[in-house]
Amino acid sequence: MIIHPPGGTTVLPARVSARPTPDLRLDEAIALRRCLLYRRAFRGSAVGCPGPLLRFDAVAKTYRYTIFRDEVCPPFDWRYVYHHPYPLDEEAMFRAASVYAGEHDFKAFAAADHRSEPASTVRTIFSSVMERRGSTMIYTVRGSGFLKHMVRNIVGTILEAGRGNISAETLPKQSGRTAPAKGLTLVSVEYPEGSAWPLRY
Repeated sequence: MIIHPPGGTTVLPARVSARPTPDLRLDEAIALRRCLLYRRAFRGSAVGCPGPLLRFDAVAKTYRYTIFRDEVCPPFDWRYVYHHPYPLDEEAMFRAASVYAGEHDFKAFAAADHRSEPASTVRTIFSSVMERRGSTMIYTVRGSGFLKHMVRNIVGTILEAGRGNISAETLPKQSGRTAPAKGLTLVSVEYPEGSAWPLRY
């Protein structure tokens, strides 16, 4: 699965005997930056207290999925969008996107995850919007949490509504085909007020 987060936090286990100085944090940032591939950028570091895993502390996440609709997709954009120049009922897609808002059981929209089966497949979606911006259709969803491949399965179902294969006036009992990974972006992760995350001084 390819996700291109514009800004995120990564947790690395480390032993720190004292609060690092700004100069030491700068040296760490330079060293890590030189070790990373060109596709990643490291901006800084900070020390946090041990506790629950970072992904379990989040109270909300926002994802964006971009569909490029023109006949010819610019080569610089191709890696980061799903190119779909074929006919779609966009009004049906707008309506279909809105039905996911609220609290629902998304079991039908989750891929099997043998690493850690969720205790519940019920999730709360705070907002679910599909909109047209120039040559692209952009789906933005913000929720309390997401199951494996859940966003891509939602987008695939919205696309099926656009093709006229699914009537999505209400939440479908079965998802459509999983949308390709390359159109998906993790936009933001939100943490409780007063949380140690994101790590900042």
